[in-house]
Amino acid sequence: MLHPQALGDDPSHSQPMGLPLVHEVERSPDRFFRQYEQGLGKLTDPGGTAYLVVDHAKRLSSIEPQHVDDEFLRAWLDGAPRTMPHLHLPLQSGDDGVLRRMGRRYDGAFYAALVERLRRAIPDVAIHADLIAGFPTEDEAAWRRTVDFLRAIDPAGLHVFRYSGRPGTPALRMAGRVPEATRRTRAEEALALAAEGRTRFARRFLGRTLPVLVESRSSGARWTGLSPHYVRVDVAAEGTLANRIVDVRIAAAAGERLAGEPAGTPVGAA
Repeated sequence: MLHPQALGDDPSHSQPMGLPLVHEVERSPDRFFRQYEQGLGKLTDPGGTAYLVVDHAKRLSSIEPQHVDDEFLRAWLDGAPRTMPHLHLPLQSGDDGVLRRMGRRYDGAFYAALVERLRRAIPDVAIHADLIAGFPTEDEAAWRRTVDFLRAIDPAGLHVFRYSGRPGTPALRMAGRVPEATRRTRAEEALALAAEGRTRFARRFLGRTLPVLVESRSSGARWTGLSPHYVRVDVAAEGTLANRIVDVRIAAAAGERLAGEPAGTPVGAA
């Protein structure tokens, strides 16, 4: 069984390991992936404090688009295959005016160019995004631009939130509040787009063999886990596969889920 090693002057900064072979690193937006030592990734904040080392695989939960620079991309590529081909890039809106009023540090053109660059650099990379539906000043034209933008970049995953005012935030004082019913309708439209995108992305792997980190038994002789691209895969197999990496021949797709059988010997702890 593989274990992570926590680094840093303050041990309270270390993160718990959810599974023995992979750990999804929760990051605040202003923390960068900055160093590699002997093949082990070290997360640091601007003050230089190291947060985590993971022995086998690294999945980055979120990074601000403006932080994906040449250094980051080079480190991510150098770390393959232990760096997962899955990145979450917060989007929030596809309309430049709304992004500006949100205080975001990028516009749609920057985000779209970054997505294209990542797709050229990392084969089959799963780019996930998030979206706020109904931010103040988001009129119907701005929303249609957001929908068109989402269709153009076609993310592999999308987290959708309805705008909800928080005390003390500038948005709460903005004019142009969007009615709750409209926010709900827009969120539902975005969720439908998200489901379509996840299905399209998953189906590209039909007929291929993927390494799958098996998490648990789903029923009988069926197990479930995640591919490096954060796609859910059901595995038909006897025996114990939990916490193992299994090469799986992908034979079927049901919506955004894939299914197949082992193509090789499992790796890792039983």
